[in-house]
Amino acid sequence: MTACLGLRRHRTLRVGKPLILAALGARGTGKSAWVKQTLDRQAPKRLAVWDLMQEYSDLTVYADLGEAVRAMKAKTFRIAFHPSRDDRKRELQFDLWCRAVLAAGRLTAVVEELAFVTKPMKAPSGWREMVLLGRHEQHQLSIIGTSQRPASIDKDFLSNCDVVHCGRLAYRPDADKAAMVLDVPTEDILRLPDLAYFERAAGAAAAVRGELSFGAKPKRNRAPLGSKPKGEKLPPAE
Repeated sequence: MTACLGLRRHRTLRVGKPLILAALGARGTGKSAWVKQTLDRQAPKRLAVWDLMQEYSDLTVYADLGEAVRAMKAKTFRIAFHPSRDDRKRELQFDLWCRAVLAAGRLTAVVEELAFVTKPMKAPSGWREMVLLGRHEQHQLSIIGTSQRPASIDKDFLSNCDVVHCGRLAYRPDADKAAMVLDVPTEDILRLPDLAYFERAAGAAAAVRGELSFGAKPKRNRAPLGSKPKGEKLPPAE
């Protein structure tokens, strides 16, 4: 089973529907690699990445928020923003970045390491609007969020995910949180080997288990995550 997002595996999802995806897992379990393979398959023409760990050097990179916001006004763009490491400045930057993403619309937004910018009972208003309103016709946003600490991120995000992908989590409260969302035993998440994962789509009867693959480059899907669905149904899960 490959790691590329199961848009083709999950019969509950439709190609082209704006989606919210979560990639969870401890450091080294492959969550960022899974996100990048997902993006490679979907090849969105409008992509904005909140790149805290500076892992997206293949994109056009900005350290100035104003420049990143202006770049989102283009017809097509694939950009990464490197936020400040100062907590207070980063908090302000994140809210402004989220509002810029909403204003730009019809794009795929990736937020790496959500625990640095959200909390279980509190999230910046711009992010809440992205999660709760971003899929509406006015915005047409697809969102991918990652975290090593699912117990430390906002509840609105996880409760609205179309797909939750989860590698091993080392801390039991984090594994408990993911287990509740995936409906799998906590111990199974704690004992996953590197690169193995559970994945569950909204409406699916059960999670599937797989292993991240670094084989041949996946074929790109001509329908970006944020495009309008054409009504085709996906084949059954592998």
